Amino acid sequence: MRSRRVFARITIVLLLLSLLGISGYVVVSLVRQPPTVNIEADLNQPSTALPAEVMRAGLDRAGFPGVVYDTAYYDLVAEKVQDTKDSRDIIVGVTARPIDPRVLPDVVSLGTVAQQPLLFVTRGDEAPLSSPAELVGKRVQIGQLGSVSNEVGASVLAQFGVNESNTTFLLDKSSVAVSSLLDGSADAMVTLYGNAEANLSEYFARRELHLIPTPSTKAVAGRVGYVVAGTVPSGAFSIEGSVPPQDIPVIEVPITVIAHSGVSRAAVFAIAESLRDQFGRGSVLAAPGTFPTFTNTIPSDTAAVQFYNDGITPWQYRTLPAPIADLFIPLALLSSILLILISIYQLLLPDALHLWTGVLKPRRHQKRAQRQGKTESSADD
Repeated sequence: MRSRRVFARITIVLLLLSLLGISGYVVVSLVRQPPTVNIEADLNQPSTALPAEVMRAGLDRAGFPGVVYDTAYYDLVAEKVQDTKDSRDIIVGVTARPIDPRVLPDVVSLGTVAQQPLLFVTRGDEAPLSSPAELVGKRVQIGQLGSVSNEVGASVLAQFGVNESNTTFLLDKSSVAVSSLLDGSADAMVTLYGNAEANLSEYFARRELHLIPTPSTKAVAGRVGYVVAGTVPSGAFSIEGSVPPQDIPVIEVPITVIAHSGVSRAAVFAIAESLRDQFGRGSVLAAPGTFPTFTNTIPSDTAAVQFYNDGITPWQYRTLPAPIADLFIPLALLSSILLILISIYQLLLPDALHLWTGVLKPRRHQKRAQRQGKTESSADD
């Protein structure tokens, strides 16, 4: 009987501690604010700036504070996402570069939102070129140092024998590069093209710019790595004017949203919904539903995969405050453990109230009475 009473007391204490733990968890969650979600991207590149803006708007609607930072000169977004001690505290980023999971194990993909064509462009009043190899000796706007167009563009041009030793590389941002190409101070331009570059489409439609095909795209993509072979379809710039008149082979650069693996699940669902709404609609470059998608090069975030597969945000993330929604599964697990303990207790021991009123409480009264009796006996002596 004594061992059963001891075990009963231990069980009651454990149950009370579990209840207190769950209650404390809930209270702490209620007073916590949604975590800050800072984003970093190359804001000078429309193809990477647009996803950052879309995510920030979605996070604002969901109540997550934070800001969007510019990468400045070099795209070190993945490294900053990996490093939680970085002064900017970057949790989410947009990158167009390869990521090695062995080097950055805490970086996960929230989805590739586009594969942007890397375009080699010349003026419309010049004779069309058939390959980037013909740019040797010309003045080529290749993009700012550290930009995707600069890094990937230089790698692709190198495959065709075009480099800094035989060609003049100009390092201006996109808007300046277009102006210099049109006014004749540059002969060609390298740029990432996407839905945000409406002005560039108009120049092509008016035939003020020519697009240079990239031959042997599969071989070039295999040598450069990470990039893929693609096409700009006929009529992409103007259906009425058939510009371009036929499909143009190009190299495409994946644009991927990344995050730290510890990012709030509630934030992931808010981000995934905003990305799907913006980039899942389709364009002249991709059919509806093509993006967001995932590649095998970066581990995929499970919550993002779940959303893109089901198209549904779980009810707790739609109805509960973000801190509680993030803790819902741990709370459910604790509750399940508590129910299991209660079940075991009911199977192995008598009812707690009966144990208290029928055994423990009378026992306490009996001991108290014995102590009082001994005290009175001592006084009589």
